Amino acid sequence: MLPIPPLKRAYRATSGFSLMEVTAVIAVLILLMGISARVGSGVAHRSKVATARSQMAAIASALASYKLHFGDYPQTERAEDLYDALTGRLGPKIVPLNPAGKAFLTNLGRFSLSTPENLGVASGLGSNTLLDPWGNPYNYVYKVPAGGGWTNPNFVLFSDGPDGKHKTPVKDAYGFPKQPLSDEDSDNLYESELR
Repeated sequence: MLPIPPLKRAYRATSGFSLMEVTAVIAVLILLMGISARVGSGVAHRSKVATARSQMAAIASALASYKLHFGDYPQTERAEDLYDALTGRLGPKIVPLNPAGKAFLTNLGRFSLSTPENLGVASGLGSNTLLDPWGNPYNYVYKVPAGGGWTNPNFVLFSDGPDGKHKTPVKDAYGFPKQPLSDEDSDNLYESELR
């Protein structure tokens, strides 16, 4: 048998991974996990924004049907009143309808509700709200306060966004918050463009 050359003998004696190589592999894996986590959170945020916009479009469509039926939108700023109006329990001036009338928002399964166990149960007024993807009630304002000089022919519908906050009141004469929006309002999603 021929003797093993010195180079091969040295290689054979040091086979395996060094501490430096293992550390480098672990560092690369941690870097890749961090990148994928950031990409994943960005995708989740964009998905929630798209869901909120889709849900607000469905609410706006239901409100348009409500106006065709009653001649006006529900006059309120309470999230519970919006739910009750769109499920046929309240008339435009927040007058209870007994028995309940036509439901304008029929696809409630695509929404999160504050009390989903009350879905389909005659549990009375003010028992439920439509929640945005972040778990906060959608904000709806129309002709409130009564006689306050509301000149906007439409409603204002928005989500507080990821931070769950809004600061700028929607009570000026035209109905939309005044520009510029505060930092707390910069992530809010509006059904209509600010005018």
